[in-house]
Amino acid sequence: MRSLVPVLILLSTSLAVAQPVIESMQGVEDEQPNIAPRGIGVMIGEGFGGPNAEVKVFVNGNEAFVVEAFRTDEDLVFLVPPETPVGPATFTMRVDGVTSAPFAYNVDAFAPFIADLGDAFHLDGSVVDEFNPAVPGETVKVTLLTGLGANEPPQLSVSVDGLPADILALEDEVEPLFLDGVYTMTAVVPAGLAPGFYPGLFEIGGTQYLTSGFLEVGPGAISAPTISVGGVVLSNLLPSVKTISPLSIISLFGANFSNETILFPNLDGNGDLETILGGACVEIASQRSPIFAVTPTQLNVQTPGFDVLGPVAVVVIRNCNTPLELRSPVEMVTVEEATPGFFLFPPLADDGLIAARYNDTAIAVAPHGLFTDSFGTSRPAVPGDIVLLFGSGWGETDPSFATGELATGAASCPKPTSR
Repeated sequence: MRSLVPVLILLSTSLAVAQPVIESMQGVEDEQPNIAPRGIGVMIGEGFGGPNAEVKVFVNGNEAFVVEAFRTDEDLVFLVPPETPVGPATFTMRVDGVTSAPFAYNVDAFAPFIADLGDAFHLDGSVVDEFNPAVPGETVKVTLLTGLGANEPPQLSVSVDGLPADILALEDEVEPLFLDGVYTMTAVVPAGLAPGFYPGLFEIGGTQYLTSGFLEVGPGAISAPTISVGGVVLSNLLPSVKTISPLSIISLFGANFSNETILFPNLDGNGDLETILGGACVEIASQRSPIFAVTPTQLNVQTPGFDVLGPVAVVVIRNCNTPLELRSPVEMVTVEEATPGFFLFPPLADDGLIAARYNDTAIAVAPHGLFTDSFGTSRPAVPGDIVLLFGSGWGETDPSFATGELATGAASCPKPTSR
């Protein structure tokens, strides 16, 4: 039995929790030493516990909220309690019941961390950037403002290039952190700004703070979209088919459809085409159309699978489903049961080559050597070859498909059609 004593001593020693050590403190970023009431602080040291440890932080004996998602064994993020007075404060932490030595650090009245203005968002949720800039007079959101002091709400002012920005809302406990004292600001980009990249200047408590990032501002106010006269056509483009049919793929031409160029569709949770792309949407006979691609001057969409025949109204909406929606004037187009048209290989011409591929190899059906792609080099068809011809507007199919549904195989056309 005597030989077991050292073993038991070693075991009890190994199970003891080491005392956590606080080595330093800072604000949100490395270059920001300040912390403030209702602001974020970062504690750095060692022995902060594993993922299942019970960790608590105290400021002058008051418990602070620990953001577990950002805790490691060597650092953690916490919120300075709002009742913390300005001046020297004592910080301790407790890991599984073991308390650190006290650590002294100064608490300031304000310690603003203003997220990069590169993290600004349009109201439709898209990022403000050089491809999709904000415009004077537009309302945008900037997330992750903290260290704005104990007052609720904070008394904050913002300017861009010397021009005041109207703050419409300052909300805490919102996405993405849902924390008290971490704010999202909704503000209006000042009118009169020329296109360019601007830092923001925040003033709180009589002190000004410059943001590290920049806000991309584009020219002028957002213009409403317009559809060109006769600009709604079957997507084969040539020869031009100026009528459309249910579930056909069509193209809309015009201006100001979007700031973005997106040449592939978004799919929803069911694998169907979504009806908003690049902030734009299309209504045909008051029904939303699934979208394949968008550019500032062109939209490729699917006609809804409705039973309407005859003249219908087509409208393009920019900033779709946001308070900044802009609708185009109506462009009328006629819906028929079928509006067949073949897609063409480039270059497009009235006597161009139908987009066709061999059924077995997917090689392009075209003159020898005209195309070379991942399937091989094109060659002309000969009698007896089975080829696939690509087009749209064939009318009713068997099986039928819902609006936005992607076909998983070939379908037949029970009603013969010609043009």
